[in-house]
Amino acid sequence: MSFYSTKILPGLVNHVCSASAFEDLRAPLISSLSGVGLELGVGAGLNFKHYTNQIEKLYGIEPCPVSLNKAQHVADGLGLPLETLYYDQEVLIPLEDGSLDFVVTTWTLCTISRVTETLKEMRRVLRPNGTYYFLEHGLSPDKGVAFFQNGLNPIQKMFGGGCNLNRQIDQLIQEAGFNIDRLDKFYMDAIKIGAFMYQGRASKK
Repeated sequence: MSFYSTKILPGLVNHVCSASAFEDLRAPLISSLSGVGLELGVGAGLNFKHYTNQIEKLYGIEPCPVSLNKAQHVADGLGLPLETLYYDQEVLIPLEDGSLDFVVTTWTLCTISRVTETLKEMRRVLRPNGTYYFLEHGLSPDKGVAFFQNGLNPIQKMFGGGCNLNRQIDQLIQEAGFNIDRLDKFYMDAIKIGAFMYQGRASKK
């Protein structure tokens, strides 16, 4: 990993994603979770303060060691039962089939290179009645916004740690074998090219 991706980018991402507009969205999603689950892309642990004592165990995956160390420190301070896992997008998530009550991602799918394979892995580790909760940015239905998203995507990926502006999140989730049980689409109060949100929950087919 480069100096930029390990030392500079994590701080930038943490600063942006800790803004109140992000907190207002993440809080109601995370506070509803219970049981044993997996958070993919924990970053520096910005979601952690919103988990309740209904969490029996949380597995956490994060490819950036700097962010993961911060996340573990946050979890320890909150008393959150976190166990970190290694996952490089080339192998299976190291958990048993059907072992989790929930999986959650917040602003994560945009950066995963093998996103379809990863979503299928998330589906595999969920119990038959388990739920995938997601809050992601992606492709806008507005043609003018989408035009700029597609045009700027190569630059965004270069400087944003592989972040894609133009992924159609609901389509990706369905193609991986999920049923989308609830879906809200909206713009955050921010620059539109990076502010179209897909928020909802999905279950196994």
